[in-house]
Amino acid sequence: MDFRIFEDPFRMEAELAEYAKHYTVRLVSTYSRPWKTDGSNYPHRLPPEALDFHERVEMANGESRAWSRPWNFVPGQDYTGFVAGRPGLPIHDDPLCEVGCTYAVRGFDFDYLGLLWLDDMLWRDGKWVAPLRNVHESGMGSLVRSALKEGLRAPAGPHGANVMEKLRQAYRILLTRAIRGMFVWIPDAETRSHVANSLGRS
Repeated sequence: MDFRIFEDPFRMEAELAEYAKHYTVRLVSTYSRPWKTDGSNYPHRLPPEALDFHERVEMANGESRAWSRPWNFVPGQDYTGFVAGRPGLPIHDDPLCEVGCTYAVRGFDFDYLGLLWLDDMLWRDGKWVAPLRNVHESGMGSLVRSALKEGLRAPAGPHGANVMEKLRQAYRILLTRAIRGMFVWIPDAETRSHVANSLGRS
């Protein structure tokens, strides 16, 4: 398994694009960003700042760049278009033009995946924490609201512990969908360092 950690999404995407010439590739993420484009018939025609993922990235050379993508476009809540790259959908021509969620890839495998590990689960002071304002999974709405009464970061109580467990499950799903290579962009330096150290890398 080719497992790589990236400091920015541009380099990760460029390397995935090379593999896309011969293999199946996709971008995926947990619900760390709200689904702003839900209901849009043409999310790919929206301006970058209106997309679900519009990330400001501080590059190593000091330059600030924006990286933007919509969540997976699923007309009629049919995820098969994203999974299969069905003709007529944007992802058929560019397999890296959308970000898939856990529901889109559960039970399916791809040759290479690029995971956006953003700010819903971070490594802080020797443990995993979940900044609850960054958890946007609709199916966890009531649980997150209950956890927020315990504190802004989980796990601060039993509800927060349940949120953390569900986040772990989501990351476990996404991290086990790749057959040949798992590429991970982690913008948070402390989290990125911990993941690298866990793999025996500096």
